[in-house]
Amino acid sequence: MAVTVSYERICGTVASLLLLFARIENEAREIIEKAGRTDRLKKVRGARGALREWRDSILEKQESRPYEAQLADALWGQAQGPLDVRNGVCHGLCGATASLGDTEANLTWWVHGGTQSMTYSELQEVFAWLSKIPQAMPMISHAACVQDASKLRPLPALDFWATEFGIKFD
Repeated sequence: MAVTVSYERICGTVASLLLLFARIENEAREIIEKAGRTDRLKKVRGARGALREWRDSILEKQESRPYEAQLADALWGQAQGPLDVRNGVCHGLCGATASLGDTEANLTWWVHGGTQSMTYSELQEVFAWLSKIPQAMPMISHAACVQDASKLRPLPALDFWATEFGIKFD
């Protein structure tokens, strides 16, 4: 049985999604700054740009920190679909509907001359995955930001990343 979703509830979910992306972008910017790449921050635009620069800051250290580099690259790749949803909602939102009978609540946005839609359930899946990112980014970035090697913390066990994010190591 489908969950009954009011118009206010789906609109509230959109607001929560946008706030979560703002948090992710701010986290990326803080890490970029801590990693000593403040010159790059001036060129960064939007959530996608901030995440790309965050990933690049980790990839620069991939020889000495290969797991962190693989994690950053994998999260960047997994974030592309949700970033497309974010951009569609921010730049082309054209409709939201409440659930009605067997029809699930959904969002619709303009993209490349057509429309794209996402059901409330799909939106919740995106939100559940994204909500873990603000905690994962500092764990992955810790080594890139620490100046004193005696303060380095180990990454969580590799099975944590597989369970939480579906990332398997080579």
